[in-house]
Amino acid sequence: MVKPTKATKSTTRKRPEINPMIQGIPTANDFRKKVEFIRLVVKEWVTNGGLGNSDMEPKTRLRWGGSRELVNVKVPYKHVWVTVGARDGDDRRVAWFDPKKPTVDIPDIE
Repeated sequence: MVKPTKATKSTTRKRPEINPMIQGIPTANDFRKKVEFIRLVVKEWVTNGGLGNSDMEPKTRLRWGGSRELVNVKVPYKHVWVTVGARDGDDRRVAWFDPKKPTVDIPDIE
């Protein structure tokens, strides 16, 4: 039986050429920060036993601290946490968030 020969191609990877006009878009959109936040959310789900199982206590909830839409939005901002199907049902909590005082916990809105 004849063995196949190895390819003569180089094993080094070539980086893709990215149009200079769009190179700054991921940075401008906080792409790395968003991916890190998603990683933290998934880690929290694993820690709490399943998809959508987030810590719903006001002091320990994950909060997005990156860019957000600010057109026609008044301070404080409304934060919404939702678990769909987690904990044997759906849960939705709403709280206010003041970016000028990010460490202050404002109670949930009923």
